[in-house]
Amino acid sequence: MKWSLFPDSLRSVRGRFAVVVAIGATLTAAVTLSFAVTQYFNTANVAQADPANDLWYWALLEAEEQKPRPDGVIAGIQVGPNVDIPIAACQAADAAVAAFEDATASVLDVRPTYLPAGTEMSAIAPMAARCGETLVWAEQEWFVPPDPESGRYGGYLIVYRSRDRGVVLDYAADRLGRTNIGGRPAVVIQPLTEDGFGNSSIVINEPFGVTIIHASGITGSDLLLVAESLRSE
Repeated sequence: MKWSLFPDSLRSVRGRFAVVVAIGATLTAAVTLSFAVTQYFNTANVAQADPANDLWYWALLEAEEQKPRPDGVIAGIQVGPNVDIPIAACQAADAAVAAFEDATASVLDVRPTYLPAGTEMSAIAPMAARCGETLVWAEQEWFVPPDPESGRYGGYLIVYRSRDRGVVLDYAADRLGRTNIGGRPAVVIQPLTEDGFGNSSIVINEPFGVTIIHASGITGSDLLLVAESLRSE
């Protein structure tokens, strides 16, 4: 199963434990971004907008779709669109929704202390799950509104922590990089443009599994600040 990490897809997989995360910088992203992009052009650039160029991002996304996508190991994490990630089985009788408060008191705490200015809680409630007595994943989502003054496109921001060890990353090879977050190795995927257009991600190799921070419409520097502000042990 692939989890696209787009909002509509999120709702279809909540509560499942055999989760493989698929993060895609594909044309599907245009649907997710269309509201934010439209708001940006309608509020920030009304005076200077050129109708012929208002869909400039389609060409960018189409070019991105044609680039090669690697399979391999970066920062000790199996990454790529075709990696085979072993998922620990959980018997149905042991699988259950966990209290989100339990996750916040554990290594699976998904609450960053830094969020971009104006960020709002998503209508989707934060969630956690357990297998028997063991917490296995937690997730929280926010909405980052467009900001015409700063030029921010805006979109969604998701923090997900899991005891799994790999990530299906469907990004072009030239966007995959390595960094360190609080001394932990991590994979970083910058937005398509320097001003934050497109999807971006940071995947951290954790002692317990992985932390995934995924966003659309925010700058790479903001994404890094979110990652650095998460609890680490």
